[in-house]
Formats: sequence, C-alpha cells, structure tokens
Amino acid sequence: MANIAPAAWEVARAACPKRMAHGPCAGVADDGACEVPGFGACPYTGGSRAGNSLAMARDLAVIGRELRA
Repeated sequence: MANIAPAAWEVARAACPKRMAHGPCAGVADDGACEVPGFGACPYTGGSRAGNSLAMARDLAVIGRELRA
C-alpha cells in the first residue's frame, strides 16, 4: 500500500464507506470485501466497486509523470 499514487489514494479514501483516511481498516475480509454490509470490495484493495476508479487514478498518475518528464 505504501507505493500507491497520491491520486489513487484519494480515490480510495473518498470511496471508503467508513471514510478511512490512512488505509484499509481491520475489517477487510480475506477476499478483500469491505465489512460494511452490501458495499462490496474494499476501495483500498482495488476491488470491484472502486477498482476501476483506483486503476484509472493510477494510470492518470503515471501519465502525469510521463508528461512532466
């Protein structure tokens, strides 16, 4: 988790139903599911609910670095 791009971290933080700001809580299941009933995958694990947004934020961070290089 330490290598996650800042933009991706903000996406995950905004998507977390518990508003965890420093990473996933201790309630993440072994399969990456959030402990909040009906939510789905933990945003910090890149699961289904936030996975697309998280992947997009990572891609944008990479593109931004490439453009600045």
